[in-house]
Amino acid sequence: MRVIRIVIAIAAGLIVGPAPGQAQTVPAPPAPPAPEQAAASVCRPRFLVDGKPLEAGTGFVVLPGAAGAKPLLVTAIHLFGPSGGLAAEVPWAQMALRARLDLCVPQSGGRVPWHGGAALVVPGARPMGTLPYRDMAAFVIDSGAPALTLAPAPPRAGEKVWLIAPLAGRPDGPLLHRATVAYAGIEALQYVFDDPRLPLRATSGGPVVNAAGQVVGVHLGGGIDKGELIGMATGLQVLTNALRDAR
Repeated sequence: MRVIRIVIAIAAGLIVGPAPGQAQTVPAPPAPPAPEQAAASVCRPRFLVDGKPLEAGTGFVVLPGAAGAKPLLVTAIHLFGPSGGLAAEVPWAQMALRARLDLCVPQSGGRVPWHGGAALVVPGARPMGTLPYRDMAAFVIDSGAPALTLAPAPPRAGEKVWLIAPLAGRPDGPLLHRATVAYAGIEALQYVFDDPRLPLRATSGGPVVNAAGQVVGVHLGGGIDKGELIGMATGLQVLTNALRDAR
């Protein structure tokens, strides 16, 4: 696929306080930006595959979108194969039988793990390689985990998005990594990171969100192209349909 390039006000004089008996109103601190709030739904997962622990990648909690739907833990299915340290890939049709979410440690705020359960079957899920990207896996998750929502529309070329994921080897490092959308189609989402030196190892499965903190894709990986670090994710429509079809 071809990547598209795309007051402090200082006043002189007297400071007048509140009148006697009048309570002083203290303005509430501003709410953090939406992408920063979205980080509360991102975690480091530990799965059980054929009964053995697997710690790989990143996960996030999201509402599938259907009325009354329960939140799910979403990540990348390529983690359930050699990319995640397994000898062979777990096919999508076998995920519900062989994989389950043990726990997921939130990366923003508290560190009390969320617990989960069985994998769902996401029909046609497969590791990134052929278009459209359908590289995702979904799991049952505690209802108490804060959930993101899906964006109503995909981002446009030139729009800012954020990958939310902890960086390998930087436990106290930043979680938000800003990028500019280069291509947004049904088959895939591509974006150019502000920082071309980001280590993307273990970021697979993290959410890509817009300025409103809504999910526009599942991050799958990236690489350098002409000095720029390009990230790749599922397209929003594919993600939305896959979560709708998960069972």
